[in-house]
Amino acid sequence: MASSASRSQVPSMSRTLLLHIVCDARLEAGVTDYCTGILGAAVHIDDQPEEPLCTICGYLSVDEDTIDTVLSAATAYFAELATILHAEQPRLGHEVVADQDWEQNWKQHFTTFTAAPGLIIAPTWEIPEQGGDGAVIVMDPGMAFGTGHHQTTRLCLHFLHETINADTHRVLDVGAGTGILAMAAALYGAHRVTALDSDPEARAIARANIETNHLGGRVCVSECEVAEIDGEYDIVVANIVHDVLLMLAADLVRCTAPGGSLFLSGLAGEQQARSIVAGYGELGMKMVEVRADDQWYGVYLKK
Repeated sequence: MASSASRSQVPSMSRTLLLHIVCDARLEAGVTDYCTGILGAAVHIDDQPEEPLCTICGYLSVDEDTIDTVLSAATAYFAELATILHAEQPRLGHEVVADQDWEQNWKQHFTTFTAAPGLIIAPTWEIPEQGGDGAVIVMDPGMAFGTGHHQTTRLCLHFLHETINADTHRVLDVGAGTGILAMAAALYGAHRVTALDSDPEARAIARANIETNHLGGRVCVSECEVAEIDGEYDIVVANIVHDVLLMLAADLVRCTAPGGSLFLSGLAGEQQARSIVAGYGELGMKMVEVRADDQWYGVYLKK
């Protein structure tokens, strides 16, 4: 039997982990958010006859010795989400699967769709003709958060669509993920967009998506933290989570130009939306609108 010292020198094997998550339909968006945004999983939703339940399948590559850690963290997050939205805790199952064709199986669950007025999202294997019902963003999901399916992303897209005009010179996207909001802002007419994300992998994904969509002339991904950003922006958008939005409040307000707009989302429930309105109100931001999509909220503030 090998000693613990010799075992520790053996490299951990990468495995494809399949998560089976059965949850209240109200938790679908939050669970999917976690699987794609935090775990970097490829996700699809299975048909579920037992309404109001849904089954979410997530495929992710993990080191063999981290599987228990991944499952423990996911279970804790799902329990917290269920408490916030007053639902039963999701049932989490898992298995290690062969790598062979799961990617092709998953692709059939992500097809071209309209994410917001004038904006179509398409995977790279299903690119529609340009000049149809709107501008097209091409991307592959499953590696960073933001494909346009999630309610919080849709809320931000609608705010951007309704607000950007010919006088929108500078937009700042904080927590950019795949870069979808930054790219959408440019396609809606913003002259220059800066995207920030603290995750190096997300920044790489955003840069790749921006290049794929030929938007490098108007959208850049910065490695700066929001605290390091100089200057003011006509629009600042941040689709993160409640607690982080409160932590970043002073900097997000500082980056918003006088008369500028601040869009905040990632808020689970009305109570979190009220908390954000109150917290940012103390910094001089005026609430213009609080908008809901299912159990998720977005807040439109003005400086």
